[in-house]
Amino acid sequence: MIVVVHHFLEWRWKETVQVKLAAFIFNGNEAVSFFFVLSGFVLSYSYINSSRKIAFGRYLYKRILRLYPAYILTVLLLLFYDIRNNFTVDTFIGIVFRGERSRLLKELLMFQDTHDLYIPGWSLQVEIIYSLIIIGLILLYRKHRYLLLIPLLGSYVIGSPDLRLYMNHFILGIGLSILYPRLTSTPFNESKLYPWRWAVFLLIFILFSFNRLAPFCQPIEDLFHFFWPLHIRWAHFSSVAAFLTIAIVMMSKNAQALLENKVLLYLGKISYSIYLFHWLFVVIIMNDWDRWGAYLGEGAVRVCTMFVLYIGITILAADLMYRLVEEPFIKLSKRKLKQ
Repeated sequence: MIVVVHHFLEWRWKETVQVKLAAFIFNGNEAVSFFFVLSGFVLSYSYINSSRKIAFGRYLYKRILRLYPAYILTVLLLLFYDIRNNFTVDTFIGIVFRGERSRLLKELLMFQDTHDLYIPGWSLQVEIIYSLIIIGLILLYRKHRYLLLIPLLGSYVIGSPDLRLYMNHFILGIGLSILYPRLTSTPFNESKLYPWRWAVFLLIFILFSFNRLAPFCQPIEDLFHFFWPLHIRWAHFSSVAAFLTIAIVMMSKNAQALLENKVLLYLGKISYSIYLFHWLFVVIIMNDWDRWGAYLGEGAVRVCTMFVLYIGITILAADLMYRLVEEPFIKLSKRKLKQ
C-alpha cells in the first residue's frame, strides 16, 4: 500500500514540501526493497534448511502461473485504455505484431527494460529474473555457505547496473531463511539487540530514508557521492533496513500479532493484484484530473475525494482480480503438480 499511496502523491505534487515529508513514510521506491528481500526469503525458505531436491521445472511452472496471468491482463487493460480514442482491430494487431518489433509482446513476457504501459513493471522483471537466479544461489549455499559472497561481491562490478543492484536484496532474503530457526527461537525482548532497540529503529529509519534525507542533510548527500563510484546506491541501504525490519518481526510476537489483523491479512492476500491494478487507476485519475475538477471543485476536497476513490476502486478491482485470475491459477498450479 505504500507504493500505491506513493504513486498517487508523487504524480502531481512531487516537489511540494508536504509530499516530500510524507515520502518519509510513503517511500515507494525503497518499499520495493522490502518486496525483494521478502521474496528472497519466501523463495528460498523451503530449500535452505533442508536437503529437499529442487525440481526446477515444477518450480518454474509455479512461478509462471503465479506472476504472469494477472500481469498480462493488467498490461492489456492499460493498452486498451491507451488506445481507447482510436481503437480498431487493425490498430491493435499493428501494436501487438508490428510496433517496434512488438515491444508489447516483450512487455507481456517481462523482458528487461520494456515497460511502456505498466511502468512499475521493472520490478516484476527483476522478480522473474531473480526467481531463476535464486536457484543457483541456493545451490551455491548448499555447496558451501561462504560461496554466496562470490555473487554478492560480483554484483557490484558484473552485469547490467539496474539488474545487479538487487542481487544483495535476494541474498539478504536467503540470509533470513538461514537465520530463521535462530530468529524464531529467540524473543526480541530477550535478544542482544533489545537493549539497543531504539538505536536499531533509528538506524532502520535512516537506511530506509537515505534518499529522502539527502536534500536536508549535506553529510548524507556527500556520503552518497562517495559511494556512487563504488556502485553502491540508495537501494543497497534500504535492503539492509528491510532485512533488519523483517528479522525483528520474526523475533517479535507482538509485531506478528499486529500483522495477523484480519484487514492486513486480507490486503496481504490480494497485494499482488493491488500492486498491478493501482497503476491503471492512478493513470486514469491523473490523466483526467482537470475534468474531475468540474465535479469535485479545487484544492483539498478534490484531492481527498479522489484519493479515497482511488484506494477503494483499487482494492475492489484487486479483490476481483484475485478471485477470478490469481486464485484459479494458484489452484491450477497445485493441481497439476500433484498429478
